[in-house]
Amino acid sequence: MSWAPSGSLLAFVASGRLMLLDAAQETAPSSLALDGVQTFAWAPGGDRLAGRGPGAAGGRVDVREVRTGRVREVAKASSDFAFGSDGTLFVLGLPGTKGGDRPLTALERFEGHPREIGRATSFAASERYVALLSTDRQTGEAFGALSRLPRAGGAAEPLGERVSEFRFADGGDLVFLARYDGRARAGTLTAAAPGSSPRELAQRVQSFTVQGGRVLYLVQAPQKGDFKIELWTAPIDGSVPPRKVDEGVYGYQLTPDGRRLFWKARCAGGARSCSLFRAPADGSAPPQLLAPNVAGFDLSDDAGRVLVQQPHRGAARAVDLAVLDAAASPPSDGPVKTVATEVDPSSRFADASGRRLVYAAMGGAGQAGVYLLEVP
Repeated sequence: MSWAPSGSLLAFVASGRLMLLDAAQETAPSSLALDGVQTFAWAPGGDRLAGRGPGAAGGRVDVREVRTGRVREVAKASSDFAFGSDGTLFVLGLPGTKGGDRPLTALERFEGHPREIGRATSFAASERYVALLSTDRQTGEAFGALSRLPRAGGAAEPLGERVSEFRFADGGDLVFLARYDGRARAGTLTAAAPGSSPRELAQRVQSFTVQGGRVLYLVQAPQKGDFKIELWTAPIDGSVPPRKVDEGVYGYQLTPDGRRLFWKARCAGGARSCSLFRAPADGSAPPQLLAPNVAGFDLSDDAGRVLVQQPHRGAARAVDLAVLDAAASPPSDGPVKTVATEVDPSSRFADASGRRLVYAAMGGAGQAGVYLLEVP
């Protein structure tokens, strides 16, 4: 299920049917949007829905206009599909008998005609470019050759070999892991600004996250006979050198404005009992300890509150919940005040300001269920 990018429309798949519900109308029944659907996606403007049938049946892709209810078939068979930021629908065709690349088509308008723009095993799209990962030379591998194709037309530009991960940043930079070593499970973190050649950011990188103009990445730091994992951060444009945040990091989140970073580290015997820290993303101040004994955390969309999950004593999976002011001074001493106990770790904020929690209780008879909690 998935909400429309804006408004009250909820789309969900039930029994192979894509249904549409207007949650603002309490008595309105669900309506059929598309039939024979397994997965779906909203267009960025919320004006269209694309649905894909089961892969075993070929993966047919249909698109529906929400306002008019018009439906059209885009592809009889596919292996993947996605909307671009401008609403263009990209559909990846089926592989050949030996695997490898597939035709990639683009549909700019509902009434338009899909046009083939290249071949790839996987892809990503920005406003100006499409990134194409080709595995024709390494059929069946999880990495390949990465190129960047201008959407306005022109030849594809080779960017890197043995690429395993790639994604566009908000500004159009393409960030990826190149020269990937399958045994070490690490590669070279590289960035290519629009119209510019690739630039190396770091080596021995396991994974990375892009947000705004900043990249956060986990690095293997060699030790005698082993290595340790470190969290680093850097602006994608290279305006300042990369900075080490911490080591032994088991989770991190950057605020939407990119100014503050929250992470858990200093773990005792695994990721279920760590310390939660906060610091400016640019390193202008030392880290502050927000809470000990943290199993997980979630930052509200407005970055005003932090949902802290702490291990529930006597339960291998359950956690207790507490809510902290994300900008306040760290508690001086004592445990944080819990607002719910013995719940599933899937608990999350249910609104942007962190005033509501949704969680699944795991207690005994009469307590189990899904709850919505108002938090002062």
